[in-house]
This record gives sequence, structure tokens and C-alpha cells, in this order.
Amino acid sequence: MTTIELPPIVRLTFVGLGHEAFAKAIHELMDEWIALGMVPLQIFVDASELVAIEPGFRARSVDWVLRNRAHIVSVRAFTRSRLISMAINLSRLFVGDVLMAFNDKESLEREWLDATRLVRDRT
Repeated sequence: MTTIELPPIVRLTFVGLGHEAFAKAIHELMDEWIALGMVPLQIFVDASELVAIEPGFRARSVDWVLRNRAHIVSVRAFTRSRLISMAINLSRLFVGDVLMAFNDKESLEREWLDATRLVRDRT
């Protein structure tokens, strides 16, 4: 596997219900990118329109991050929901500081812009 020098930036928007099949589809796609050497990944998630998550969504996501930790720079997520924020913070107990929740969209946008500027400046 060949790695690239600059981390790919993945931006996801979640809307509605986070169910296990949804998580599975996202992780399978990112597994393909990892297999192609598109690593390490920087993942930014706008979950502001996510109203709830199934336990399988969180469990599958924690498992995926743990299996792929060597290929992930960070996972940053914004949510308006206290319930989703609590699920993210609970997940941090398992995956560590690679995962961070934001309660204001501007902070997530600043991190995303900083990451894109860094990549742009290096090219």
C-alpha cells in the first residue's frame, strides 16, 4: 500500500436517523480509500441534522475507528443534539482524543478550513 503525503480530508453530513446500515456503508467506502492508500484520513462530520442514533451505529463506528486508528488523523463532529453529543463523548472513552465533539459549528468550520489550508499550502 502506498500512502500519500498529505492527509485526505473527508467531510460528511448526517441527516435524520443514524442507523447501523448507514454506518456500515460509510465505513465500507472509507475502507476502500484506505486500501487504495488514501491515508491518513481527517474526518469532519456535520451531524447538526442528526436527530438520533441507533446503538449499532455508535458501536460500529467505535469498532471501525479502533480497527483503523493508524489511518486516522482525527474525527471532528458538530452536533446540536445533547443526546448525540453524549454518544460522541461516550465513544471517546474507547477511541481517545482522535474523536472530538463541537457544540458550535464555527469551531468545526475553523478546524476544517485550517486543514484545507494546510493541504493547499503544501501542494
